Amino acid sequence: MRDLRFGANDVARFSQYWKVRAAPSRPELVVAGSRTGGFLHLTMHEDEDHWHIKVSLPDGGITRPWQPPKEVLPGVHRLVRLLLPIEAVRYPRPRAAERVAWYPASPDDQTWVDFTVLHCRRGRPEIRSADLIGSVELADGTEAVVIARHSQAEPGSFTFTVADPDATRAAFRNPGIGALVHGTHPDGCLWFLHLFSDSREPGAGIGSEVAAAEVRP
Repeated sequence: MRDLRFGANDVARFSQYWKVRAAPSRPELVVAGSRTGGFLHLTMHEDEDHWHIKVSLPDGGITRPWQPPKEVLPGVHRLVRLLLPIEAVRYPRPRAAERVAWYPASPDDQTWVDFTVLHCRRGRPEIRSADLIGSVELADGTEAVVIARHSQAEPGSFTFTVADPDATRAAFRNPGIGALVHGTHPDGCLWFLHLFSDSREPGAGIGSEVAAAEVRP
């Protein structure tokens, strides 16, 4: 399989679904969201000095060298985590939902769905502490494996680097506004947290912190 779609659902509500797609001729992996598009392109060459990452932005893309994450097991790198609070599970059933592997969301707002993409170079490890969602085979015969589990919400402070902080604050006063916040774990794994403003009253919401701190899941 070269393409795997997955997401979270809670009865009649669904998250956006995510897709990992392997390129046909090079050891490349594209991570995309059904609503955010193909925002992340990872290239994993046999020589780790030539690994690189491309991030797609509204005003263009950024390509830079990428230090491979540290191995969590022999031959296994933890590439990407996608963290979904229950607020991100808010959409109606999407078209072609039957092609998506859905993972049950917890009704507890302090429990997130945690998807992790592993790169396995020496065969797939035994999965004990999570559920196997599926895998895609890369052109060099290695494998990208997606696993999922429920994890406790990790407290932190939220901020964004934005060109117009006042406009961002104003946008987040409206319920239903979403953002994909990202960072890097100490082992080099990239994480993305799907945030939503769920305010119900005018003037409520994330507030002035929106433009001045960090998220540290």
